[in-house]
Amino acid sequence: MNKRLVLIAVLLLVLALIGAYFFYFRSDVVSHEFKGKILSADNSSITAQGNFVSPEDLSILEPDLKTITASVSNQTRITKLIIYLPSSEELEKTKGVFYISDLKKERKEVDLNTFLTDVENFGNMAISIKSNKNINNQSEFKALEIEYIPPPIR
Repeated sequence: MNKRLVLIAVLLLVLALIGAYFFYFRSDVVSHEFKGKILSADNSSITAQGNFVSPEDLSILEPDLKTITASVSNQTRITKLIIYLPSSEELEKTKGVFYISDLKKERKEVDLNTFLTDVENFGNMAISIKSNKNINNQSEFKALEIEYIPPPIR
């Protein structure tokens, strides 16, 4: 009888610890993407300032920016989003009005050296960093995919 009570007590304790873990340590908000501006970059990491993006949580609208460091490797896919501005002739026709959604865009996969050269030449570009894990509110994580936007081309 005493062994049975001890076993039940141990099982209840284990269940309580598991419940506490999920309640206190597990984030309810899942985010696999960070969007912001590049602060610095080198051969192994990118430091950026911005917000975590989550379909369930609209906290991207919060004004407090977070600074993160994402590690990069040869397996990290890097995409450059090139946006083309209208020519002078096109702007003349439309009296200077154009919609960003209508601009010609080109996505181009680049290597880490091209990315680092662009960071050196253009500075604080917009960046989107994706991970296959939940990165919500983590200051360091491994980047799976990176997309950045250099200044538009005319």
